[in-house]
Amino acid sequence: MNLLDKLDLDLAWARVKNDSKTDFILSSYLFQIYERHLEENLKKLREKIAQGYRVSELWDIDVPKPHFVLRPGSVPKIEDRIYFQALVDVIAPEVEKKIIPTTDKVIFSHRLSEKPNDSFMFRQSLWNEFEQKVRDNYAAKKTVLVVTDIVGFFEHIDLNILKDMLIRFSCDREISDSIYEVLKSWKRRTNINRGIPQGLWPTDFLGNIYLDSVDKYMLRHGFDYFRYVDDIRISCSTIPEARRALKTLVEELRRLNLNVQTKKTAVYYDGKVKSFIDELSLRMEEITNEVKEALKEEIADEITSETPYVELPYGGTIRIEFSDIEDEVEAKLEEKKELIEIESLRKFYEDTIKNAFPSSKHLRFCLNRLSQLKDDIALDRALTLLQDMPFESNTIISYLKNFPDNEKIRDRIIRFLKSDFNIYDWQEMWLLEYLFSCKCLQGDEIDYLWTVIENHNRHNAVRIRAILLLGRTGLSDHLERLRDLYDIERDEYVRVSIIVSLREYDKGPRNYFYNLCKGHSAFIDQAISYMKEISK
Repeated sequence: MNLLDKLDLDLAWARVKNDSKTDFILSSYLFQIYERHLEENLKKLREKIAQGYRVSELWDIDVPKPHFVLRPGSVPKIEDRIYFQALVDVIAPEVEKKIIPTTDKVIFSHRLSEKPNDSFMFRQSLWNEFEQKVRDNYAAKKTVLVVTDIVGFFEHIDLNILKDMLIRFSCDREISDSIYEVLKSWKRRTNINRGIPQGLWPTDFLGNIYLDSVDKYMLRHGFDYFRYVDDIRISCSTIPEARRALKTLVEELRRLNLNVQTKKTAVYYDGKVKSFIDELSLRMEEITNEVKEALKEEIADEITSETPYVELPYGGTIRIEFSDIEDEVEAKLEEKKELIEIESLRKFYEDTIKNAFPSSKHLRFCLNRLSQLKDDIALDRALTLLQDMPFESNTIISYLKNFPDNEKIRDRIIRFLKSDFNIYDWQEMWLLEYLFSCKCLQGDEIDYLWTVIENHNRHNAVRIRAILLLGRTGLSDHLERLRDLYDIERDEYVRVSIIVSLREYDKGPRNYFYNLCKGHSAFIDQAISYMKEISK
């Protein structure tokens, strides 16, 4: 059987499409164009694979992390990604049978879906189950916990070691070699045979393969070891056992050229274990109880202000005690469940933002819940945190988009973009995303977008967002300037974004220009065809 016959490109496309929703670079318009001509594109991809497929370079963007350091974010070209996904899909079912079973509760991340042709490669997230195992172990008297993770896990995966592991798993040799060649090709610019792209389903799965020897070694030596990607926990009964476990883990990771992250490594014991795992829920429960008690007093005061005394059976009156109205208070409290939830969340948020750098876990919890409630209490602080926590820009912008066309948000975002704190391309891309929620662009926003577009030193992911935003204005003078940029650009994705942006241009001159652009590439032709079709 030749390589092409082993690959299910239709399944791979379905998985790539779903996986792309969490990409480091916002590019949904590219997938819409590709899907519109899916049959044609997959046919061409099959022909390329039959002739010997070679992948293109990755589309890279640096993503900020806490402490203002960076991690590499990479996105392959769509057809490269489909090919790579299809390769890993071939080996995944057999490999999944050979790594530690899900039922053993050791590996909680990226477990292959039990449905053979599931368009989602993995089962739903098992993060909650991962945290629950710590609680269960603590309840079972394992009151010492090792917490650690691996320094730059995906960046330090050795491709030669990974290839040997695929062979050890008895994976199809042709498929294994092809996976290796893809990963090696993506590193050709650096000429370093180490590192795989982070944030892609196939590489997530390869990460489980890479740590298989460590997983099994730790279990063979009797440690209650478990992990979620590279977040590792080891439950122990004593502190000496915990230290031995950590020593063993470090030694085994070194065999794979990996190391634990010192700043994120700790040994917790007794009550500190519960505080570590349940800090958020314990604090939320505490605040909710405070809100309830305050409401109880308020309700009781309302009741007693109306009837402060009750008549006694044999004459006279007596002041009402709380015990006399407790059932009535509880009934009224039950009616205020939604108010309690909102007030508790608000107080938790206020508690969270006291710190200059709030916990990311707490901040995400607050902003995600406040987004559901469309509560603007966090608006000012969220805008401030764009400067202090650039790595949370996607979470912050997702929250801010609940308040479209908000003058305060627009003003603060533009001022930030023009400031010296606008350092990270990834963050700038996300800040521009807010403007897509606005009906009309303002003069200072348009001026800024042009400075981005005309500066070829800016990251293309940022320039593309700016081009697409300007296209939405429908103003002929801006559309003509975008049209004139087309021949200056050499990047296919930038050219495609110009084609898409001209969708709002007058039909006659737009189609005339489109016809003059045909033949530059198959993908540009597809973009033109798609734009004409949806603009009728």
